Amino acid sequence: MKNSKSFLLLAGVMAFFCGFAQAQTIATVDITRAKQAYEKEALYFYEQNWKAFREEALKLRYISGYQMIKTAPDTTGWFDIILITHFQDSVQRQKVEENFRPIMTRLSPNGPRMLNDIKRSEFLKPAGSYKGKTVFEK
Repeated sequence: MKNSKSFLLLAGVMAFFCGFAQAQTIATVDITRAKQAYEKEALYFYEQNWKAFREEALKLRYISGYQMIKTAPDTTGWFDIILITHFQDSVQRQKVEENFRPIMTRLSPNGPRMLNDIKRSEFLKPAGSYKGKTVFEK
């Protein structure tokens, strides 16, 4: 049930953002589950790390955009964080590791910034990762 909900959510998000994309752009979508009790830790982690790296990558034209979407928590106390990174083309996407490694080293030389001593594995778990090309645009 959770997988079908995640798939429908992902399909809707991709369809929405593809409508604004340029032809043949590439988008990666990563979905992470986060414990509601650790919402502050999860949001801090992504703002201080994921977002900071993408802001720098955008300045350097390594990516063409990014979004972070937070869903409402489910009845089990978990919510989804949907991370979307846009690339102008497949060449830009293929260089993601090469381009991001120096950014990550420069901005976080001692590893990821955390709100406190709680380990990331205690409040986050990966739920899926997807890559796709723009199918249509408006």
